[in-house]
Amino acid sequence: MMTQREKQQLDDLGYLALPNFVPPPLLDEVRNRVESLWSDEGERAGSEFRPEPGTRRLANLVDKGAIFAELVCMPKILACIEHVIGPGYKLSSLNARSTNPHNGEAQPWHADAGAIADERGYWVCNSVWMLDDFTEQNGATRMVPRSHTWRRLPEPGNTDPLPDEELVTGKAGTVVIMNAHMWHGGTANRTGRCRRALHAFYTRNDKPQQQYQKASLRAQTLTDYELRVLDNASDDGTWDLITEFTASEPRSTARRSERNLGFGAAHNQNMAAATSPFVLLLNQDVELDPHFLARAISTLEARTNVAAVQGLLLVLARPGERTNTIDTTGLVMGRSRRAVARRQAEELVKRDLVPGPVWGVDGPAPVYRTAALHAVSPVVTVEPSAPWRREVFDETFFMYKEDVDLAWRLRGSGHAAWYEPSAVAWHARSSGASAGTTLFGAVRRNQKMPDWIRAMSWRNHRLMMIKNERAKDVLRDLPWIAARELASLAYMVTFDRGRLRAIAEAVRLGPAMLAKRRRP
Repeated sequence: MMTQREKQQLDDLGYLALPNFVPPPLLDEVRNRVESLWSDEGERAGSEFRPEPGTRRLANLVDKGAIFAELVCMPKILACIEHVIGPGYKLSSLNARSTNPHNGEAQPWHADAGAIADERGYWVCNSVWMLDDFTEQNGATRMVPRSHTWRRLPEPGNTDPLPDEELVTGKAGTVVIMNAHMWHGGTANRTGRCRRALHAFYTRNDKPQQQYQKASLRAQTLTDYELRVLDNASDDGTWDLITEFTASEPRSTARRSERNLGFGAAHNQNMAAATSPFVLLLNQDVELDPHFLARAISTLEARTNVAAVQGLLLVLARPGERTNTIDTTGLVMGRSRRAVARRQAEELVKRDLVPGPVWGVDGPAPVYRTAALHAVSPVVTVEPSAPWRREVFDETFFMYKEDVDLAWRLRGSGHAAWYEPSAVAWHARSSGASAGTTLFGAVRRNQKMPDWIRAMSWRNHRLMMIKNERAKDVLRDLPWIAARELASLAYMVTFDRGRLRAIAEAVRLGPAMLAKRRRP
């Protein structure tokens, strides 16, 4: 994606120009859109970010048109960003800046976000999209090459010329990738026309965003909801981001656990505090289509026999990079009791857009009817702060297979699950890119997992079978079940002996699972 010369220049000088990167039709579309936004927003334009004398600003553009989302996810741009920051990054802000005609004010020298490289290295990178020609007269950006290596900031407010500074000029459609630790600033516009540019700014995952995207996205068309966030004892700065977000979002509340409760127990605590008739359980690595909630809830309201709705989940290659590859359209369980994500890793085709019943809903973004969850979940405590506290997800599992277990319990109680493809979301599945929908695919996927995950997944699957199997179903499918169990045992003895400890765990917890068959 990047040539060796491009990498070398970005490393050495701190910036890289990509001439003629934006095709003329796309460039015209972007210009028209930003001018329309400046007209519509009037004096409010750019107020989400900050005012700057002698300029027009726009902020939060990722929320103001699909065309902007397309720009910030272009593979070449992301390859350059990743070269500077590394693979763990996110969009920090997407703004537009137009230097007014005859504006004699130069922008002070600065490094974006006042950033100095830390012990992990560089953590900010900017991209400047030239919507007009950048010339010596109209306010082109000046830079001090190699200053990104100095690990210090320029004098605040200084606009004076500096030794070795360079003026970055170019034709409209050029994109300049810039290690944003480098000293830079806009110059005075001495012409009679404005000079426009977009600034797509990226930062490392452990750093805060300039404009927190979750807070600024006016995403869901259904707005009558409450958002509950539980931080499961994170230690990477996540809690700071959560508190920043919830402080500006009146529909949200956040709690922090001092220890990792596991997937199921954490969700159970959030659901215990909820009072709504429906609940969406949302993984942190999912991006929702704006109509996701409205369409999922409409399905539950129209189909009173449905307890859970599965949306069309597609693969999120990286933050903002949405694909048409399927992540899941629901769970299916074979006669061997192997449960897989339906259509995973397949390309989206017309038949995937047909709604209908499904065996169960998958874990990244399931939507449930609260009354149905109550019906299949035992009461484990009753607290003054919550009228009910139910073990919706089996807390013995800690993590893995809870969603399959819940789907099986709902089916066993006569509740239906429904696939609704108009409710679309994108998921960055962390358990491996391969689908694992075949036996060999599952083996390859399992080999990529840590030992403890493989052991826990194996144990939980057998605990789930103890809880949910019916004698007549086992007798009907015994050849398939026995063949899979024998193959699994042979594989562990031969290739994966570290997982054998899961057998003892399953035996130890078996009586508790038998007891749960009789509840609620």
